[in-house]
Amino acid sequence: MEIKIFKDSQKIFFMLLLAPIISYANVELKLNCRLQIYTDSDSGASERKTRNVVMEVYQSVESISILPNDDALNPVTTNKNPFNISTNNYSNANKWEITNIDSLEGKKNIRVSIQIDRNTGAMNYYSDYNKGQFITRANGNCEKIDTTKKKF
Repeated sequence: MEIKIFKDSQKIFFMLLLAPIISYANVELKLNCRLQIYTDSDSGASERKTRNVVMEVYQSVESISILPNDDALNPVTTNKNPFNISTNNYSNANKWEITNIDSLEGKKNIRVSIQIDRNTGAMNYYSDYNKGQFITRANGNCEKIDTTKKKF
């Protein structure tokens, strides 16, 4: 139960943060990702699950945002926001790869990284809340939901 309550408040924070960003995006692509999700906390609680997760990718000339529709996963964006400490964008024509470090609850930080290979669909996710207090890892493969979209 401890993990679920924490993830709900964290997800609400990120969705409020990214709402204005989505409205300016040019390209939307939805991916269905079959993922193995692993969560661990320093209290000893852990979860292992397999899920289908829809990843919404919004891309414009200036920015990229990736929003998972699962409570266990947080979004990433290249856009700056008041909570952002740093953003690394290693995306290119072959992959989306973004890492955000944001400040939550004052002195606590969360590091979130999403990498999606645009050729194979392989996806990796990692988040670390407060230097190991709560860690989530996920990996799997993604496919386009709308096959009329040309670019993955």
